[in-house]
Formats: sequence, C-alpha cells, structure tokens
Amino acid sequence: MTDNNEKLDPKLADALSTVDALKESVRKLEEFSEVLKKENKDYKAAAAQAETEREAAAAAAERANGDVAAIEKRLTDSFQKQIDKLTSERDALSADLETIRVDNEITRALAEGNVFEHNLEPLTYMFKAKAKYENGQGNIEGKAIGEYISEYLGGEVGSNYRRGSTNSGASASGNTSPTVSATWTKADFLGKRANEADIMARDKPAEYNALVAQLGLPDNMRV
Repeated sequence: MTDNNEKLDPKLADALSTVDALKESVRKLEEFSEVLKKENKDYKAAAAQAETEREAAAAAAERANGDVAAIEKRLTDSFQKQIDKLTSERDALSADLETIRVDNEITRALAEGNVFEHNLEPLTYMFKAKAKYENGQGNIEGKAIGEYISEYLGGEVGSNYRRGSTNSGASASGNTSPTVSATWTKADFLGKRANEADIMARDKPAEYNALVAQLGLPDNMRV
C-alpha cells in the first residue's frame, strides 16, 4: 500500500502553500473590512444627525425671518433628496436581485450537471464573468444560463469537469472489488494526473473510489 505520508510533488506543494497564504490574507482582509464597515456606519449616523440639526436650525431661522421663498426652496430640496435616495436604493436592490438570480441559475445548473466539488468554484467564476441580465432573465451568449451550462458540460472540454453516470459498474458485472493499478501515487492523483483521475471518476466511478481508498485519501473525495 502506498505510504499515506508520501511527499507531494514540489510544484503542488508550493501551490498548496500559496493557497494557504492567500486564504490567510483573505481572512485578515475580511476582518479589516468589518472594522471599516462599522466605522463607516458610525460616520454616516453622525453625519446624518449633524445634517438634521443643521436643517432644523436653518428652518427655524427662516421661519423667524418670514422668508417664504427660502422655506419653499428648502422643502423642495428636501423632497428631491428623498426621491434621489429612494431611487438609488431601488437601483441597488434591483442590481442585487439580478446578481442573486444569476448566481442561483448558475448554481442550479452546475448541481444538475453533477460537477466535481473542486471544479465548482472556478466554473462559477467563469460563468458569472460571461453572464448578463437582460429582459428579466440571465443569459450567456444569448442562451438561457441553464441551457448554456448544460451544453458546455456535455461538450468535449466541459465533460471533464463532471461525474458520469454511476448506474453501471461493479454490480452489473458481478465484480464488487475493482482492481486499481499500483502505478498510481498520491502525488499523481493530486498533481500531474488529476485530470486523468477526474475522467476515471466520470467513466469508472467504482474504480475511482477504490483508488481513493487505496491511496488513503479522505472519504469525501469519493463519488
């Protein structure tokens, strides 16, 4: 049996180290972002309070002086500010809704396409970059998002990112213990032969699962 502690390919080890470093950087940025959000919220609240007090003082002075024109202008300006604010909020909510709808369609299409877990994030980014929201629905290159992704995953390139049917296999032939070539190593599986492993998972799921067990890899990598 292959040693579970076998060293990874140097390039793969460097890549994994880089990923860990990036994750730590993202974590620190997220923490800093939360601090900035709170400070920004506090600043906006203080600014709004100051503006309210200023408006109240100006309005009181205008009433005391009987300046009808100034009072009328102030009311008009205040009304327009409210309209602009509501319009901005509506547009922001509309944009958020469009993003949510597109994200949901992509997520649903990838789930229906039986995509490998480790391919979900890069494919999601790729399709989000291509997606547009027009006439009340999302599309990619003029096709409905679900239709486009389904065609992509059924193509020569896209099919490498998804699992194949598991309806046939060991039970159909009576062979419940598929043999796996001893030439595979953990470094091969996670590195230079990862694409080959994905194809095996798609076309020969029983053999793929046996390989995962043989190499001592986590059960959640099984298909």
